[in-house]
Amino acid sequence: MIMKRALLSTRRAGFTLIEVLTVVAIVAMLAAMGFAGLRYAMNKSREKDCVALIASIGKSIGEYKDDNGNYPRPASDDEQTSIDGETYKISGARTLYQVLSGDGTDAIKGGEKPSTGEPGSAQDDKDPSLGKIYMDTVVAPTKKQVEEKKKLKLVDAAGDTTFFVIDPWRHPFQYQLPEYDKNGLKTTSMETYSDANYELWSFGPLKKPETTEEAQKEWITNWTAK
Repeated sequence: MIMKRALLSTRRAGFTLIEVLTVVAIVAMLAAMGFAGLRYAMNKSREKDCVALIASIGKSIGEYKDDNGNYPRPASDDEQTSIDGETYKISGARTLYQVLSGDGTDAIKGGEKPSTGEPGSAQDDKDPSLGKIYMDTVVAPTKKQVEEKKKLKLVDAAGDTTFFVIDPWRHPFQYQLPEYDKNGLKTTSMETYSDANYELWSFGPLKKPETTEEAQKEWITNWTAK
């Protein structure tokens, strides 16, 4: 009788395979819920930062227009780079960088000076409007920082003299300025999404630059969705 009780007690002291698998499943489920909650909170924080950043960029672009008589127009519509295996247009983001930092002008239509990585590099005594710094927080990474893969908050690089403004998800902001004729008809083939004077947006939490109507619901823009 004593031996039977001891054997029974020993068996009850361990865990069955089903019990172990149940515990593992519960832990995995809780971990997944925790990661999902963390990801949601991070995206909300980034969304808030992105809205504020678009407002700041918009204000600076407005000041640029006051100084120059028009909004900055990208020199090219189709410059691209690859990020995380996805292809993004960076023509507009390069324009934003040069306008906001005053570093170079060749990404702005009509300009010729390439970026050097130094704020205000486009300054010219003959033209006070060149090289003006509209956002002193927009600073290019140094060559050493690029080599060491250090990440700056607002600017990323593609090569030694190609810098572009990024959103809180570290993707290039999209910026475009359609051209219209005297009759109000668009003279460029670019796809537009609003009636805004210029279009500035982030793809938000999307992991690739999707432009479908469903994807546009995730965008963070300087215009109100139709």
